[in-house]
Amino acid sequence: MSLKDALTKYGDSLIVFSSSLLVYLLFLLGWMRSIRIPDEMLYHNVGIAYVRGIASGDLDVFMLNPEHPPLAKIVTGILAVALHTLGLGEYPIPTRVHFSLAVALMSVIVFKIGEQLRGRRSRWLFWLFFLPIPAITSINYYSVVDATSLLFFLCSFKSLLLDRRYLRSGIFYGLASLSKFVPLPLFPAIIASWSLYKKAGREEVVARLRVVGIGLLVFCLGEPLIWTPKLFSVLIEALSLRQHSSAIWSTPFLHFVQGQEEAIFEIVAFLFYTISYPCERFLNINLYVLFLLSLYAAVVRKWKLSDPEVFLLLVVSATHLIFAVNRVRMWYHDFWVALPMTLFLASIVSGLVEKRAQRKIEKDGVPHV
Repeated sequence: MSLKDALTKYGDSLIVFSSSLLVYLLFLLGWMRSIRIPDEMLYHNVGIAYVRGIASGDLDVFMLNPEHPPLAKIVTGILAVALHTLGLGEYPIPTRVHFSLAVALMSVIVFKIGEQLRGRRSRWLFWLFFLPIPAITSINYYSVVDATSLLFFLCSFKSLLLDRRYLRSGIFYGLASLSKFVPLPLFPAIIASWSLYKKAGREEVVARLRVVGIGLLVFCLGEPLIWTPKLFSVLIEALSLRQHSSAIWSTPFLHFVQGQEEAIFEIVAFLFYTISYPCERFLNINLYVLFLLSLYAAVVRKWKLSDPEVFLLLVVSATHLIFAVNRVRMWYHDFWVALPMTLFLASIVSGLVEKRAQRKIEKDGVPHV
């Protein structure tokens, strides 16, 4: 393939990638550089320790920060070591470069998804809808762990539903789980719901189970703590950390009902979370309102949702459900829920624009070329 053919084929994707990368590098290393985030600093230091441990053959280093799998932190460590040779290895540069690269790659994937869902013109709308989401939803919490996991999760969704590449989807699912544990239960839950909705036959169910199996295999092979004799103690430590973080968000209202039966408390807590969480931040309430309006528009117009749009609704529901059951009120929840919401919203808006243009052509007549 000649350079001209390559630019013709990949030129638009290159523009999306480079523009997104430049915007986020300027934003995170310019305007937001003075902000110091404890978790981000931790991932930077642990990532460097992981890389040095791998280089020296000391795998006990993976006992550090077992709350999250190691892949995203290893990438940060590699970037820190590489940038150190240029005098740019100090925090926050490697973590912000890592986050920016993840967002730029996600932008390209969203761009491609938009083209497959709604056509070449609509893909630009998908990109513009997505571009501000990571910056606003992750404000004060630029987690390379979540950004990396979401990148692979998005690739898995595209490979499974749009490209029908089951092996690739399973590998991406495993890589997403090696960056953060959230996709580990989330992906099978979505697959199961999707299979029930589609009334999938035996062959299709088996194919999707293989995707899950491939992902779990990749996760088991890539998670070094699975192979350590100290696995049990590490799991206990990670679970205790998770229980502590889940308890942080308690409110006086919930303290009031804690004396009641545990089952009643859990139901009330879940309902209170579901109702109150979108109202906590300005972006959340606006995004939820736009999402519900787009869903309402599709229902009122008796619009038959495409399979990817229904799948995105399942992702939104399952993600919100998992966080709600665990009662997690963290910044990263915004990013996980906002991404599928944004894709769904962009798809509905693109469809409305297309239908309006089609009605105008039908009313005015097909223009002569």
